[in-house]
Amino acid sequence: MIRHTTPAVPRGTCYGFSDVDLARSFPQELTSVKRRLEINRDFTVYSSPLSRCARLAQLLAKNGLQYDDRLKEMNFGDWEMQMWDDLDSKEFAAWSADFFNKPAPNGESYRDLYERSISFLNDLRERKDSPVAVVAHSGVIRSMIIHVLGMPKENLYNFDITYAGISKLCFEDNRWRMVYCNL
Repeated sequence: MIRHTTPAVPRGTCYGFSDVDLARSFPQELTSVKRRLEINRDFTVYSSPLSRCARLAQLLAKNGLQYDDRLKEMNFGDWEMQMWDDLDSKEFAAWSADFFNKPAPNGESYRDLYERSISFLNDLRERKDSPVAVVAHSGVIRSMIIHVLGMPKENLYNFDITYAGISKLCFEDNRWRMVYCNL
């Protein structure tokens, strides 16, 4: 699982479902991802269709590329492209108290994101196109990791998923296992 590279948005912007450009550091981050991947292998690549993932996926795919809407980041609805600090404090506090179950205004909850991410992971288990690279977003990758590790959902933000970070899962003996996170 590979997180997209650094986006070209001001720090502190809520940009989940929005399609945003990439920072000028993209070529260097691409080189870094390729160096850390087993690049001599032909991966089937699955990607979020949002351009910050799609651009990286297109340059990694040698053995096919498939886009899947389930790999999109969380839809923050009315908060998209707003500064987190500028959001209505009462509305944000209510959402923060139960973000896993409560949707953002006109958006989705983290539960929605989690369920679609795990649906993708379950479908991936049934496919025979190994090895696979998944280019996605932090929320999607976090969801898959806590699911595989059986972590409580409250631990979603207890670890960092860096831009261009690589995390590896393996499906062996009829179960998923975590190999490494954020290489």
